[in-house]
Parts: sequence; structure tokens; C-alpha cells
Amino acid sequence: MNTLIRFYSYMILRRAPLMVAIIVLFTALAVAYAVNQPNKYAASARLLVEPPQIPTELALSTVNTVVSEELGLLRQRLTTRANLIDVANKLNVFPPDEDGNRLSPNDLVSGMRTGLTVTTSARRNQAAIVDIKFESGDPNISAAVVNEMVTRALDDNVRMRTESAAQTLGFFEQEVDRLTNELSLQSSRIAEFKSKNSSSLPEALDFRLSRETTLKERLANVERERISLDEQRARVIAVYEETGQLNRSDLNETPEQRQLRELETELASALAIYSDSNPRVTVLRTRVEQLQRVVAGQGPAQDVPDPGASILNVTLAEIDSNVSSLNEETGQLEDELAELRKQIEQTPQTAIGLETLQRDYDNLQRQYDAAVAGMARAKTGEQIELSANGQRISIAESAVPPDSPTSPNRRLITMAGGAAGVAVAAGLFALLELINSSIRRPGELVNRLGITPFATIPVIRTRREQRNRTLTKIGLVLLVLVVLPVSLYLVDQYVVSLGEIVSKIRRVL
Repeated sequence: MNTLIRFYSYMILRRAPLMVAIIVLFTALAVAYAVNQPNKYAASARLLVEPPQIPTELALSTVNTVVSEELGLLRQRLTTRANLIDVANKLNVFPPDEDGNRLSPNDLVSGMRTGLTVTTSARRNQAAIVDIKFESGDPNISAAVVNEMVTRALDDNVRMRTESAAQTLGFFEQEVDRLTNELSLQSSRIAEFKSKNSSSLPEALDFRLSRETTLKERLANVERERISLDEQRARVIAVYEETGQLNRSDLNETPEQRQLRELETELASALAIYSDSNPRVTVLRTRVEQLQRVVAGQGPAQDVPDPGASILNVTLAEIDSNVSSLNEETGQLEDELAELRKQIEQTPQTAIGLETLQRDYDNLQRQYDAAVAGMARAKTGEQIELSANGQRISIAESAVPPDSPTSPNRRLITMAGGAAGVAVAAGLFALLELINSSIRRPGELVNRLGITPFATIPVIRTRREQRNRTLTKIGLVLLVLVVLPVSLYLVDQYVVSLGEIVSKIRRVL
């Protein structure tokens, strides 16, 4: 084991010049790259999302967006192609080259997106923050771009919230106007329906039912009076045929007296069936009392002509006239009752139609009330946004021109180049060891040839061989340390910049 360590230590020392040359080369390239990189200055600003200034339980804004969504929209609006081109042209972020050529729009957008960084943070129970940073070769340009982005972010946020509040208010105003017109139209429909169906409206159903009962009672009374007159006519004829004369007491009665006598008879019949407190008995007694007062105020009836045919004719004519009047009244009552029954039958259908129209009207009224309430809230929300008392974005830190560059980190680049040289040198050493198949140690004689030597004699080179070997090593070192750096320098100065080559390689990778 010690022999192996000594062997590889010897090999490392033997190849140390080449390995050192490689490490020095990579370090020199890294230093050259770091020196050629232009200074970059990064300016940053911080925005803070503030909660509403007015408590939500007192007045609520109509622009209710989730903070994370609002920050995402803000980031997207700031990094749009049109916005980046506008900012770059306004602040002349990328001035023209010596020949007056400007960057194409695509390169302009790519350069702006490379230098611009927009970071949002919206965690629970923490303040929502937006960090805007821009990196440029000019510190003033970096600060100007960041401040311009901040201004646009604030303006876009205010415009978005006020426009959203105005659109919400406009929607509710249109909805209120539309529902007002529909309510007016529905009211006209209800009024027209009631006008067409005035005789069968449900609110007058109780009156029609009461009127129907009254007509039936009156029709029954008329029928009784007609029967009474028919009986009276038959009695008059029978009396006249038997006696040849008429009973003057019957003839001297007035119609009220005859009706009173009939009602008294009907009341007596009712009392035989019902009690004194029965409604029918009460009604009949009331009518009897009324007719008694009427009859008491009447004088005695005029005497009729003497008995004979003329008396019979006059009496029969009077009875027939009364019967005719009763028949005519019966026809009128039956017609009115038929029309009333028709109206009562149509009432349910009318009620259904009216309920349908009224239900539509009530639905519209509820929508109208909700729209009016929404419009009131929308007006309050618009005033909150116009007065900047809702959720808003404010500046926590403004961007100022940086005093020192933030990139490149030349020390880190140099250290990375040295580390890469060490890695390449170690890899080269391992590769040379792997591809070298010559026998260089006594142990290899035993392993490969299967013989055990008594002694080993190292390679003895002549002075010429040693001199040539030394010159070869010096040439390799000069090649690595002088020729390659000079060649790279000439390529960087007169052919193409090494920085551009590295940038292209990084973009490809």
C-alpha cells in the first residue's frame, strides 16, 4: 500500500507541470472572462398590499379579488410584451450601437425579461408583498425602470379596481331599468286581465255567492206569491160560480195586506217546526213587523164594483197582472242567476290566471328589490374605490440607483475557473493512467508476466533524450500558458467576444 502511494505521488510530481499549466490556464480564462464582463447594477422596489381602510362590516367594496390572484394578474400585466417594449423605448434602456442599429422587438423583450424580476408573496397571516427588480449596466436606468414599473403597477391596480367597480354599478343600473320596465309591463298585463275578467274576479266571489243566495230566496218568494195568486184566482172563480158574487173582504185587501197575511201564515208554519231563535223564524218575524208598519200606515182599500161579471173580470185581470209581473220578475231572476252561476264557475280559472300573473309580478318585484339593493352596494363600493379606501397597493420601498454593481461576482467566477482547472487536471491524470499499458513497477511484472524478478533496473536515458524531454515539457507549458491565452485574446478582440460565445452556450444549454 505504501509502495502504491509512493508510486502515484511520484507520478503526480512527474506530471505536476502539465496539471499546474491546466489549472493556471482555466484560472486565467476565468479571470479574463470575469474582467470582460460588464458591471450590472440591480435596483429594486417593494410594494405592499394594504387591507381596506373602511371595516368590511360597515361598508364592503364590490371589488373582492383574492390577494394571490390580484398579485398574479399584476405580475402578468407588468411582463406583457407591449408593456416591456413601451418601458424600454420610453427610458431608452437599450441604446443603439455605434452604427445606430437598435435591437429588434424580440431581442428587446428578451433583454427586458432577462433583467426584470417580479416576485410576489401572499402567504396566510402575512402581508402580501411584491418585489420588483431590474438589472442593467447603468444604475440610473435600473432605478428608472423599476420606478416606472412601480408607477404602472399602481396605476393599473387603481384603474382595474375603479373600472371593475364602475362596471358592477353599470350592470346593476341596467338591471334596475330592465326590471322597472318589466314590472310596468306586468302591471299592465294584470290590469288588462282584470278588466277582461272583471265579472269573475276571485275577490268578488263572496259577493256573488251572497247574491246567488239572495236571488234564490227571492225566486222562491216569487214562486210562492205566484202560487198564492193562482190559488186566489181559483178561489175567486169558485166563489163566483157558487154564489154568483164575490167576498168583498178578499177584494178590498191591498197587495201589502195579502203579503202580510201570507207571511203570517208562513211564520206560523215555521214556528211549528223551528224554535224562536231560529234564523229563518227571526227573518220572517222581521218581515212581518215591517209589513205590519206599512199596512198600518195605509188607508182602507177602495171598494170594488158591485158583484157581477165586471167585478169578476176586474179581479181576475188584477190577479193575472200580478202573475204576469211575477213571471217577468222570475225570468229576470233566472237570467241573473244563470249569469251569476256562469261567473262563479269561471272564477277558479280566472283566479289561476291572475295568480300566475301575480306570481310573475312578485318574482320581478323580488328581483327588482335585490337589484336596487345591489345597486346601492355598488354605489358604495365605487365611492370606496374612487376615494382609495378599499384594498390597495402602496409603495413600501422606492428604487434608488445602486452605488456598487451587483454582478458579475468576479471572485466567484475566478474560483469556479480554478476549480474547473483542478477537475480537468485530475481527470487528465486519471485518463493518462487508464490508457497507459506499459509496465512501470515490479509488481506489474509478476501480475502480467507471471515471473518474479531478482532486481529491476529503471530506464536510463541519455543526455540528449533528457534534454529533448525537458524541451518538450517546456514547450507544452508555454503552449498552455502563452500561446492559448494569446490566441483567445486575439479571438476575443478581433473575431468574436468570448462573452457572447459563453452567453450563446448558456442559452443552448
